Amino acid sequence: MRERTAEIDGKLCLSSAAMEEVFGVTRAALGKWVKQGCPKSKPGWWPLGEVIAWRGLGSKGSTKKSDDELSDFELKLKYEAEWKRLQAEQLDLKNAIARGDYIAAVDIVKELTTYFVYLKKSLQSLSKKIATDISPFVDPPTARRIERELAEMITTALETMSAGGVYTAPKRRVVKG
Repeated sequence: MRERTAEIDGKLCLSSAAMEEVFGVTRAALGKWVKQGCPKSKPGWWPLGEVIAWRGLGSKGSTKKSDDELSDFELKLKYEAEWKRLQAEQLDLKNAIARGDYIAAVDIVKELTTYFVYLKKSLQSLSKKIATDISPFVDPPTARRIERELAEMITTALETMSAGGVYTAPKRRVVKG
């Protein structure tokens, strides 16, 4: 039986048969690897560490090569992998949209616009409602003054909020009697 491992030039090397078994490839695939730049110690022997690094299976993150240092084949593999990753992301997004995880901006704008129109109308009618409710307890000029002041405060609050600000109520006036 032929030896499956050997040390050549201080490197652990695998025989072609062992490479086929370890990487799950055929002898023809190994031949293609050689054409693509896979390191080889001598006929029939492969330096395991260098092959692992060439295949991009190593864990040495700090030894990543720049695009200038990569062969044409390695560049092609790198960008094909990136393309596949982006396609997978796009498919995930399409699936999320189909599941209803995302809503079209047009639909949100339409719904929020309707909501804020109703909110504005409700708040603006609030001063009239309060004035009507307190009218039995105060004289008519006081009820109208309260209605007017409430309407002004509500309008100011709505204008401030619509301009992106935060409404803060004015300080209360002290009534001296």
